[in-house]
Amino acid sequence: MKLDGKLCYSALLCAGVSTGLLANSALAQQTNSYIGEVAGKAGFVDNDADTKYLNASATLYLDPVKENVGPLAEAAFLNRATNFYVYDTITEYYDDNAQDFGIGGEIYIPNSMFYAAASYNRHKDDGNSDGTVTVKAGITPVYGLRLLTAYTEDEGYDLNMEAKYILDLPGAQALNLEAGFRDDDSNTITAAVDFYINSHSSIGVATVDTGADTTYTFRGKHFFTNRFYVGGALTSADAGDSFEVNTGFRF
Repeated sequence: MKLDGKLCYSALLCAGVSTGLLANSALAQQTNSYIGEVAGKAGFVDNDADTKYLNASATLYLDPVKENVGPLAEAAFLNRATNFYVYDTITEYYDDNAQDFGIGGEIYIPNSMFYAAASYNRHKDDGNSDGTVTVKAGITPVYGLRLLTAYTEDEGYDLNMEAKYILDLPGAQALNLEAGFRDDDSNTITAAVDFYINSHSSIGVATVDTGADTTYTFRGKHFFTNRFYVGGALTSADAGDSFEVNTGFRF
């Protein structure tokens, strides 16, 4: 099946999930909150394989997510919002296609600082299919800060740590600060910063250093309303530069 056909499958999948989510949206009719989100993105990688990909996803939150806690893009994180999600990604390269279908969830344990997450990804490529489970555990010791470590099935456990912190600035401005380290063969280091010009708009940069290669991503996002956003990203890497556009709607 070609990319267009699989895109239709992805769209139908997320449409079905979003219908179920919309049935729960009455829970979020209070002012300045949402209960779910549907999103999509498309990208192109300038490499020998002429890689293209499409992704669709849907997320449901157990409780309404308040929007008036800081940057709109960070509302779920700042609310410590427990959620469940589903996604489907179709990738086309050379004359072949690959598919990644996944489900997962994040749980912020009430009245505690503890965080846990789990996801399952099914990868199909060239007639082969393989499933992978990833689990994460962490803490949120202070407001706006999360520290976690992750374990992925079949890869074993390499010591790793990820940190994310939202720093409030004067007015409606803020910084999203992220850093990570994995004690693998490459001693991979990741870092990112996003500057929130206001609660609706951000620009940022992210980097991944594997020792053999360093990638840089320049990204931005703007909420045209509290519920609808559009974003984009440009990545520079030795394996090929890439461009991505994304959009989402909350309800």
